[in-house]
Amino acid sequence: MITDNLYRHAGQQPEKPFLVFGERDIGYGEMARLVSRQANRLHQAGVKAGQHVALVPGPILRRRLR
Repeated sequence: MITDNLYRHAGQQPEKPFLVFGERDIGYGEMARLVSRQANRLHQAGVKAGQHVALVPGPILRRRLR
């Protein structure tokens, strides 16, 4: 799965930067939590494994990068 590396790094080095935007960053641990939260929301909305979806970064990600 595409998330396997993310979750592995989150378990090993949660504070290591996953995404850097200027002087701000999001660590692997935080990104793994955001991904899990979104995956759960999609599952609750009826999205099944293997279905294609489009995601647009919302205010949660934008707030963390400010």
